Amino acid sequence: ADSAAESADSKAENKAENKKKRSICFSNKVSVLPIPLHSDYSRRLRTRLWSGRHEIKQNAARNTIEFAAEGWDWRTVTEDE
Repeated sequence: ADSAAESADSKAENKAENKKKRSICFSNKVSVLPIPLHSDYSRRLRTRLWSGRHEIKQNAARNTIEFAAEGWDWRTVTEDE
C-alpha cells in the first residue's frame, strides 16, 4: 500500500513540475503596423486575398461532407496537409 501511495505522490509531483514548466511570456518590444481596409486594395488583390460568396458556399458544402464522413465529431477530424 505504501508503494502505491508513493507512486501517486510521485505522479502528482511530476504533474506539478510539468505545469510549472509550461508557461508563456510576451516581449515588451512590438511593432505596430496599420492594417489596410478591404477597400484600400485593388480589385485584383481583393479577389486573391478574400473568397467570394460562391467559393465560400462551395467550401462550406465540401466541409460538411468531410465532417459527416468523420462522424460529426470534431475530436476525430484529421488535418488536411
